[in-house]
Amino acid sequence: ATERLPDVIPDFDVLCVCDGRMRWYAEDAPELEQALSTVCARYKKKLFLGASMGGFGALLHGAKLADAVVAFGPQTLLNQAILRPPASDVAALEGLAGRVRDAVAVAKVRGARVEVHCAADTHLEHALALPLADLALTVHPLCPRTPFARLMERAGVLWPIVAGTMVRLMVDELAPLSPGGAAAAEAGEARVCVAKWEDGRCSRYWLSKEAMVSYFFGEHAPRLPRPGDWFCTRCSERNMKSQFFCNTCARQLQAGEHWSRASNAAEPGTCRVA
Repeated sequence: ATERLPDVIPDFDVLCVCDGRMRWYAEDAPELEQALSTVCARYKKKLFLGASMGGFGALLHGAKLADAVVAFGPQTLLNQAILRPPASDVAALEGLAGRVRDAVAVAKVRGARVEVHCAADTHLEHALALPLADLALTVHPLCPRTPFARLMERAGVLWPIVAGTMVRLMVDELAPLSPGGAAAAEAGEARVCVAKWEDGRCSRYWLSKEAMVSYFFGEHAPRLPRPGDWFCTRCSERNMKSQFFCNTCARQLQAGEHWSRASNAAEPGTCRVA
């Protein structure tokens, strides 16, 4: 399936919620949920969005209140996350992580669509810990140095994903992204998607969890690009941001040739990772 920016988005309202104390939206949770419920009661359709800590909050509260939730790189294994909320002990962190897993399960029972996007880094382990439905997890083949959602925005693929969910929600078409999804889910373990970015759109290709893990982390796994990396215009090999000259082309220089004859990152047409 491919996400494209719709020509027209119906009018909608936006409410931004920020947890300034960095409690992962779990502090005073009943009061926060009541406040959100009061606002949500005014609307026929509700979509909760969040990234990282905000993704955790969107999952935690959107499970009961939203018709759809889209989380980008949410942290869910709080007992091992590098960035995590304050807690009295490890058991408290595990309890909070259990709450968000239970919330995702509640959303499935309610019929709300929960969708998670993550990079092929530590956030993938967090995403796999959630009881997501068939095709609800999309893995993006890169290892970002910057916040994942911000990178997607710079690449022009964040809004098409969000807008596509909004349109499907408004026209009551929150169906699986691939035909046969429900049947596949009943037959076995839920499948996942791998994303491909191109020309401001995001295409998704489904496969099993085992195949996805083997593809990204198996013996023949590719080296995933990182922001700032660039691809040589001559040999198409990837080079790190810190390299000005292409390593592959430099190794192929004839004896006596100056290294400056190798392809470099400043050549016209050089493709860079956003």
